[in-house]
Amino acid sequence: MVVYNLGMVFFSLYCCIGMILAVRRLPLFSEDCSVTFRDSTFRNIVYAFFMSKFVEFFDTLFLIVKGKNVSWLHYLHHLGAALNMGMLYGAEDEGVWLFVMLNGFIHTFMYAYYTATLLGIKLPGKRFLTMGQLIQFFVGFGMYWQYSSIEKCHRGPRKVTFWYTYGYVGLLVVLFANFYIKSYLKKKEASVTDAGVDQKKQL
Repeated sequence: MVVYNLGMVFFSLYCCIGMILAVRRLPLFSEDCSVTFRDSTFRNIVYAFFMSKFVEFFDTLFLIVKGKNVSWLHYLHHLGAALNMGMLYGAEDEGVWLFVMLNGFIHTFMYAYYTATLLGIKLPGKRFLTMGQLIQFFVGFGMYWQYSSIEKCHRGPRKVTFWYTYGYVGLLVVLFANFYIKSYLKKKEASVTDAGVDQKKQL
């Protein structure tokens, strides 16, 4: 598991940096709808990231083997991501660079955190991983919307993929926000309340 998580750290970082370097030299948001996918580096990184979404099913397998309770959020997140990446790649949707770059960035830190945990290193700030997930969704939402104004490209499979992406990610925003509130905000409120009760008992 340590080797798997460490491998995903470097893979995620590679995809993130590779995509940044690729889009820096490509004309984004143009009416040449296939310009990015004609670039072999761009296409190969997208394909590798698409395949990685199936590799990430091992995350679920590891949790099941360890006897952990796997939430619906986890299942939805991983299954939906594989389908979303498949649609983006199949439709040659230029906006996929946002998915690869942002998701690769967050996953670099996420898998690094998991690797440290497996090695017995306790790192603070797990809540910031969830915050990072939510931030990447909103950043992606805002930037991806620009593709809807490129009418020449915003049609057929790409239009279907566009709306699926917003539906899928929109649902994740709601579920991740709910998870964050329950896991961190409500627990913090409960601990503060318990501390107040203990102080009153001491008085």
